[in-house]
Amino acid sequence: MKKDNVYKFMLDSMWNNVRKIREQLDSIFSDTDEGFKDACKMVASELIENSIKYGQDIEASKGVELDVIIEDGKIVLKSVNRLISMIDFDNVKFHIDRINASDNPEELYISRLQELMDSSKHGQSQLGLYRIAYEGEFKLDYNLSNNVLIVTASRNLPTEI
Repeated sequence: MKKDNVYKFMLDSMWNNVRKIREQLDSIFSDTDEGFKDACKMVASELIENSIKYGQDIEASKGVELDVIIEDGKIVLKSVNRLISMIDFDNVKFHIDRINASDNPEELYISRLQELMDSSKHGQSQLGLYRIAYEGEFKLDYNLSNNVLIVTASRNLPTEI
């Protein structure tokens, strides 16, 4: 893997594209640590799954977008999709803000699991966002512009890359 690279993927909003992205990242990160590679694949999967479940295509001819940016000693995975409703944005915002305010992603992940098990309501769990922060050790951020949601997950590259 080169130290500075940008990979852009435009995907139809179809579930089999989650597997395809995992395969692409397997190839991109073929010479990196397995733990780091697995974390990147999990993060990409969670971002794409959220885009498919809670978003809509960017344009009629495009589905969702995933960018993988490697530069300045960091990796950034960025998903881009149009929102179905502002309720979806409020939900993403609430959970990412909650994650970013926490000093202990593991505790927050376990707490979220418990909340979901104790709740009789079914809805948007956003558990994937908690996995990204805890299991993947990525920092999350979001941006909304013209009803397009961008969720970014970033992490320092391992020193051996």
